[in-house]
Amino acid sequence: MRLSFLAKLLLALVGSVGLLLAGSLLVVRGETQRQVRATIAAAVERSRESFAAVEDVRRDALRKASERFTTGNRFPAAVEEALATGETGFLLENARYDLELAGNPAALTAFTGLDGRPIAALLDAAVLPRPETAVPDTLPWMALESEAGVAFGYHLLGGRLFSVQAAVLGFFDVPVGTLALGVPVDRGVAEQLVKGIPGAQVCFVAGGRCVAATPAVAGTLERDMVRMAGGGPPGRTRWRGSRLALIAERVLGEAGMSTAEVWRVTAVPLDDALRPLESVQRTLLWVGLGSMAVAVLVGTVLSRGFARPVRRLVEATERVSRGDYAVRVPAPSRDELGTLAAAFNEMTHGLMLKERYRGVLDKVVSRSIADELLKGEITLGGETRSVTTLFADVRGFTTLTEGMDPARVVALLNEYAEAAAAAVEDEGGVVDKYVGDEVMAVFGAPIRADDHARRALQAAVRIRAAVAALNEGRRARGEPELGVGIGVNTGPAVAGNMGSPGRLNYTVLGESVNVASRLCDGAAGGEIVATRATLEAAGPGVEAVPLGARTLRGLRAPVEVFAVAAVH
Repeated sequence: MRLSFLAKLLLALVGSVGLLLAGSLLVVRGETQRQVRATIAAAVERSRESFAAVEDVRRDALRKASERFTTGNRFPAAVEEALATGETGFLLENARYDLELAGNPAALTAFTGLDGRPIAALLDAAVLPRPETAVPDTLPWMALESEAGVAFGYHLLGGRLFSVQAAVLGFFDVPVGTLALGVPVDRGVAEQLVKGIPGAQVCFVAGGRCVAATPAVAGTLERDMVRMAGGGPPGRTRWRGSRLALIAERVLGEAGMSTAEVWRVTAVPLDDALRPLESVQRTLLWVGLGSMAVAVLVGTVLSRGFARPVRRLVEATERVSRGDYAVRVPAPSRDELGTLAAAFNEMTHGLMLKERYRGVLDKVVSRSIADELLKGEITLGGETRSVTTLFADVRGFTTLTEGMDPARVVALLNEYAEAAAAAVEDEGGVVDKYVGDEVMAVFGAPIRADDHARRALQAAVRIRAAVAALNEGRRARGEPELGVGIGVNTGPAVAGNMGSPGRLNYTVLGESVNVASRLCDGAAGGEIVATRATLEAAGPGVEAVPLGARTLRGLRAPVEVFAVAAVH
């Protein structure tokens, strides 16, 4: 039997296998240590990135919440009055009211004078008897000395750890005191830090105890993690039959900590990294001996049947790269090449189906939402982000279509919805859903945009213009005109996949969305009604007429609204 070049090469390698076995054992042992270090380093880096992202989100939330206090003169005046009279009731009541309006983004609220002396504080909306315990001693000074007028740190209070931001209060840039807002570091924060690290646990240690942790941290694991706080090289422990590495890192804000040191201790599973290599060590000798016997047989077989199937796969791959997903390769055998050919055929079939699904999705949802759904990791839930929501509703639609043929009603709705969707998409928004004659659109999710408020107002003006153009044609045909009322609002909302695992919908939920819907309900035909939050977020160039404060259904406090005329 004449052997091919490939078979000869494989047979030549057989003689080297024995010499490599001894060296391989040493290599595997070194690789085990390297893999452990790499696993720990990757988990530490991912945890750091997650913690930095959580800190950024918290700083942004606290900054936005503090702007309710620092952008006007009401709270600086209340602070001066409290300092002059010693009466803090008016100050705290106003603070409690503003926090409720903001969706209660802070669990800890404290006011100090320019000397850093605490004036009054709230903890979970209740008056704190000893306000001097509310914030780290150095944090107000850091805010007063900072060019930005803010400082961020961590504080332990009553066994709870808080992320705290202090901001300067002042009249016309003349400081009168500081405001500190804090949100708790809780189990939800801990769970975010180990998301994507299977089996990992995290614990925040302060004051010699675990103050916030993932749900599984308890018993001996909790004691080991508390002992790990204080730094040093990674430690090892066993928990529930698994081997874990323990890594401790100091948690520091801009101002450090005044009442306790805080450490973030992460437990990283090592079994997945160690088990394969340990198995390799146990079986390396057997594999080596078996490989020498198999190489002789495989070399002969592969030399005859390897080249032709490989060439077919290469040619088919080139056709796939040109977009031909209908290509198939023969898979007559059941060996590895046959399995590879079958897998290739399944892949091209999947790509073809995905293209078909994409075509269908593009017709029923916005392109950006279709991209989100086709990522392949669709889960229920979402994230809180600042968005602008737009609702557009035809006024008197029931009366308008009374007695109209259903086919004409559908044609009218499609004509109106097509014009509204085009206006939304031209401004980078997403049509969330159609509810009868109402269109709901979102700006700032799922694709982030810093100018989402301006885009939403521009889309609203485009919709009004598009409806006006439609009405010209309807007047020419002797048909009644459409009157579309539009409501726009900006604020935090939860954006993500909602529903059930079997049937879900990408949408946004929250009070800011409800406000936009209520504004739309009260808008007259051809009127665009927006809140002050939207106008401020949109920036200059918006022509709007104040309509005063309106009481919206479902909200206790009136909302100041404006009629938008144009956006420049």
